[in-house]
Amino acid sequence: MSKKGLSEVITTVLIILLVLAAIVIVWQAVRGTVEKASTKVETQSACIGLDLSVTGNCDKTANTLSLSVTRGGDSIGNGTLKVSVASGSLTGNKESAGFEALAAKTFNSTDFGLTAIDTSVTVNVGLILTADNTACQGDTEVITCSA
Repeated sequence: MSKKGLSEVITTVLIILLVLAAIVIVWQAVRGTVEKASTKVETQSACIGLDLSVTGNCDKTANTLSLSVTRGGDSIGNGTLKVSVASGSLTGNKESAGFEALAAKTFNSTDFGLTAIDTSVTVNVGLILTADNTACQGDTEVITCSA
């Protein structure tokens, strides 16, 4: 066996080892991002099909707000309804446990501690699933208030 043939084999083996080392290094850098993304997808997939809707009216002069949150016939499980409202610089939050499919819940301005209503109210609703504490985003509605 010649020395030239042996050095070509060693060179080929070294190149293969360098490529494998590069693959391992790149995978270590990318793996964390891939795992985080897959966990987030799994978590949010529990929320697919959530059907929450908000209707309401408000009166700026009387400083009143009336909201109705309705849940459709989804099958993602029971949870705690979370409602957040904002009117001008004032904000308020309210939770209602045991919010099942086909349920409805009404709220008014005193539930959120709103002392003054601006020309519009932004309402965000979501559901925290009882089974695994997954936070599901529902509807966002802007309600224009009468004068």
